[in-house]
Amino acid sequence: MDRDWSKQLSILLGVCEEYQSSTVGMANLRAAIRREPCLETVLQSPLTEMWKANRSLRQEVLGLLDDVAGRIGGDTASDLDSVG
Repeated sequence: MDRDWSKQLSILLGVCEEYQSSTVGMANLRAAIRREPCLETVLQSPLTEMWKANRSLRQEVLGLLDDVAGRIGGDTASDLDSVG
């Protein structure tokens, strides 16, 4: 059982790190565009792709957190949402 927790939390940590890195990268691109508006044309496509990847990573993080919460409390976040 401990190994399963360790593996699941390790995966969660890795995905959280990827999500954080993606978010920082998007913020850096946005800052570059604000400083140099002419870059918007060049960076718009990569920024759009990064936004899609970031959104996907966010959904994956939320799903993993939901799984961990379910293992801890026996309920998933979606079960708790239906109560309120």
